[in-house]
Amino acid sequence: MKTKDKVSVGRLYNFANLVNTTDDASTFYSFTPPPPPPPPPPPDLTVLILCRNEGKSIVCCIKDALGFLERNAITGEVVVVDNNSQDHSAARASDAGARVVQEPREGYGNAINAGIAAARGRFIILGDGDGEHDLSALEPFWEKLQGGYDFVFGNRFTGEIETGAMLFLRRYVGNPLLSSVGKLFLRTQVGDFHCGLRGFRAASVRSLTLQCPGMEASSEMVIKAVQRNMRITEVPVKHRRAIDPDRSSHLQTFRDGWRHLRLLLMLSPRWLFLYPGCFLLAAGALVMSLPILDSGAMGGTFGVYTMLFGAAFVICGAQLSGFHLLANIFCEVIGLAESRLQSRVQRYNLLESGLVFGFVLALSGVAGCVWSLSIWAQTGPVEIESRLSIAIPSVTLLILGVQVMFFGFLMTLLATQKYKPRDAL
Repeated sequence: MKTKDKVSVGRLYNFANLVNTTDDASTFYSFTPPPPPPPPPPPDLTVLILCRNEGKSIVCCIKDALGFLERNAITGEVVVVDNNSQDHSAARASDAGARVVQEPREGYGNAINAGIAAARGRFIILGDGDGEHDLSALEPFWEKLQGGYDFVFGNRFTGEIETGAMLFLRRYVGNPLLSSVGKLFLRTQVGDFHCGLRGFRAASVRSLTLQCPGMEASSEMVIKAVQRNMRITEVPVKHRRAIDPDRSSHLQTFRDGWRHLRLLLMLSPRWLFLYPGCFLLAAGALVMSLPILDSGAMGGTFGVYTMLFGAAFVICGAQLSGFHLLANIFCEVIGLAESRLQSRVQRYNLLESGLVFGFVLALSGVAGCVWSLSIWAQTGPVEIESRLSIAIPSVTLLILGVQVMFFGFLMTLLATQKYKPRDAL
């Protein structure tokens, strides 16, 4: 063996002895890396810009937002949600200094949810990437958010709308009408439900669990914020013409208008079901009582046919009132609205109460039907109107009793469901 080989073997032998004499071989090889640096503190504000095929205007919007942050010495970020753009919007936004978030599912609500999930700031100001909003003048939103408000909505009608910036039908019919309906239903002072420029606390908007995928998400945010008694205010804003004159609007007037109205109705079961139901119940009861109250002073104007129409009103009114209870519970179960009815159903055993009340109504109806049949058996096929004046109310009570009992079962079935928040759409 050569001298060089002997030296190598000796070194290997000494190294093996060193490893074997170590009590714990893993200790010999252990290496504790230095602790990672602490994460940077979250920014105070995220300016969230929604973008879909806004390649000609997105850079200007980002520069305005960055200028606002720098001018007011706010620690913030600009996030652009690219909603499946088919142009170079995302690349231009990234080059302009924004953080780009991709949302392949088209829809205004989908883009909002993706942006809210990606935002790092404690506060978020939302705007569009078409240049219709002046993102360099966000001081009123920032001041209100710093003052403790959860939501700050822009109002174009108390601010300024440039000539040609909004179609006549949307400016003077659609937006005012839908916002007025929302104010009536919710008893709120928010005057512009659909302005895309708005600010909110990140924690507050995330607690709403927004679910609508389309344009109606703007109304959903207002509705849920009002229903949950959050601190809300408005600031006047300027609505400008889009930077790109050839840009086609993503809003479809009649389709999106109907979706806003539909959402308002669905999230306001009181106006959709309860008030019409109570009206029909009261009107039906009055109409049914007219033949009974008519003692001949009106020459027998009201007969059994009048009573029949009244019975139809009563049955329809009772159904709508029951739908109101079911809709309240269902909206609470799926997270669309806040309602305490679900807990009340379980706490006060409303199923048993409904079964007893429904059974009494049904039993009264059966008794009336038996009475009417007994009169028919005694008198034969004469005086039909006198028998119908008993049969119609009796059948109505029977129908109402059956409805109340089975509505109670369905209401309790819904109330026992547990709410599982959906992923952001």
